[in-house]
Amino acid sequence: MRKTLATSIAVAALLVGGTAAGADGSDYGRSGFYVGAGGGVAWDFLSDFIEDITVGLVTTAAGGSANARVGYRVWSWLAVEGMYEGAYGVNPEVLGLEIANFDTHSLLGSLKFFLPIWRVHPYFSLGAGAQYGNADFIDDILRPFDTNRWDAVLRFGFGVDAYVTENWLVNMELAPGIRFTDWGDLGSEATDNVTLTLTAGVQYRF
Repeated sequence: MRKTLATSIAVAALLVGGTAAGADGSDYGRSGFYVGAGGGVAWDFLSDFIEDITVGLVTTAAGGSANARVGYRVWSWLAVEGMYEGAYGVNPEVLGLEIANFDTHSLLGSLKFFLPIWRVHPYFSLGAGAQYGNADFIDDILRPFDTNRWDAVLRFGFGVDAYVTENWLVNMELAPGIRFTDWGDLGSEATDNVTLTLTAGVQYRF
């Protein structure tokens, strides 16, 4: 029984690895380093506390996002990755008027799990690290709520890599991130902050 199970696992691993190789002999799921960069749109979701005290008058505009990453493809189905991701200009508004400038900057380490199907590799990533939040209110009355601090962050990524050549690929990714805040000045009603990015990018495989 154990021998049969081990044989089945080995065959499955060979089949998964084989799907990452092209008919021309290219190995899109090979081990090795890669670098990449991308950009897109970012959203920030206000805490329940802020929504409650403003009776829904405060909304958040979409902003921009940029990222840079370096990683190592361990096997065809797994990679480890270091990443910077920023969300810029995700500013809260009241009746269409901005009341603060809000940016976040995240430094993350991630595991990426691939489904390597020839040139197209869907993936799920799980990352953790630290996020610097920079919230500067425009009105003097709200200045006590200015925030410039580091907090722990957990990031989930859902994306796909599409190989143009054996070395170059383009990718698209949707990634929510949860920033574990401790808003001591706002009380325990405040919830953890959540951001969402939708980005496209390019990568180079060595």
